[in-house]
Amino acid sequence: MTTEDRGHETDHRNALEPVKRRLVPLVLAAPLLLAACGTTTTTGSAPPTPTVTITAANGEVTVPVTDTGIWALDYQTAINLLALGVVPSHAGRYTYDPDPYVKAAYALLERAGVKLVEPGKAELVAAAEPELVVGRPNMGNDEIVPRLGGIAPVVTLPGLPVLEKELGTLGAITGRGDRASALAARLERKLSDLAGRVKSSEFAGDSVSVLSACGEDGYCVYGDARGFGRSSATSAWFGPRHRRRKATSGATRPSRRRTWSSSRPTSSSP
Repeated sequence: MTTEDRGHETDHRNALEPVKRRLVPLVLAAPLLLAACGTTTTTGSAPPTPTVTITAANGEVTVPVTDTGIWALDYQTAINLLALGVVPSHAGRYTYDPDPYVKAAYALLERAGVKLVEPGKAELVAAAEPELVVGRPNMGNDEIVPRLGGIAPVVTLPGLPVLEKELGTLGAITGRGDRASALAARLERKLSDLAGRVKSSEFAGDSVSVLSACGEDGYCVYGDARGFGRSSATSAWFGPRHRRRKATSGATRPSRRRTWSSSRPTSSSP
């Protein structure tokens, strides 16, 4: 290499130095710019969880609308949730020995994947970490209900709720209001049909008592708020209002009672 060539090379290097000095800060800043751009595109607040305010047995409450992570305090509430297409995670068992109706309800719940548990155990509820607790406190849960609010939002139902109102409440808190309304309308049509069949039969005007076992020393009467009782009342099967009263173990049973099967009415002695 000649002296002239060395001079040209030195001049070329000297010309590139300012360019290098300008490029270095840009190269070092590039990752920061990319990181800043990434932060801008990924940062964002999650959509707020929808809530609903309803009047329940425990007063006016505002709870999240959810159809998952629901702890049903009793099996009846769980069955009504299933009717709306909602599968609760757990359901409290019946406090008495189950009759065939309760056993059938248990089978439906277990088939749907609902875990049946002993009622009145706050520690079980806490371990499950539910999003919502709903049901009847009088089904073995009276003592723990005040503690459940520290675990999850709670909606308690009346001990003897009117079925349509209960479906409306469950529909509101699960976002299944349309399905609840459709189910209530279907029930109304079925009751009207049953009333027409009874009133056109030879048993029109008769009264009937609908009873179920409630432990070893007593039995319960279905009031007109319950499904079976409601159908009886609609069909004009109940006797005069002053004769209706809650049965106890010492109550006098009727000498004869009529029962209605799916095929035809029958009579039987107690």
